[in-house]
Amino acid sequence: EKIKGDCFLAYKRYIKAADIYEELLTKEAEIGNKELVGNIYHNHGIALAHNLEINEARLSFLTAFTYNGNMESLKASFLVLASQGDESRVKKEMQKYNLPYEFYQDLLEEFEDTREDIRNMSIYAKVEKAIYNKNQGNMVGYDQRMNIILNELKDEFREQAI
Repeated sequence: EKIKGDCFLAYKRYIKAADIYEELLTKEAEIGNKELVGNIYHNHGIALAHNLEINEARLSFLTAFTYNGNMESLKASFLVLASQGDESRVKKEMQKYNLPYEFYQDLLEEFEDTREDIRNMSIYAKVEKAIYNKNQGNMVGYDQRMNIILNELKDEFREQAI
């Protein structure tokens, strides 16, 4: 079942993957392998993050870390937290885990790489153009661009739900 969830995750079917992982986690005691349970929580966190369920994703990553001890799970939880833009909260949470300042530096670097990836996405450029239209007072152009963006997002969501 985990492999099935992983396949859905790989093909960007995040809703389906999250459902499979949630079902698996109801059988946590039966699985009996802490590392495997942690890895399921980690992948569940990835699916949730892609579905913009930010707080739930963070909790899933933290739970994964308690099971698998994998620093990638802990780092993912901090990346999700950093995405909310509260630098002081990130630093405060890092103190709970006695993480060195270098961890924070690495986190910021990875977060900036992620931002760059987002800037390179076609939808980002479309949103920028829509905002430009709005700032120029061209509400017709803004509405047209936003409708295109929303239709693309709806199509992507429908494709995911299949």
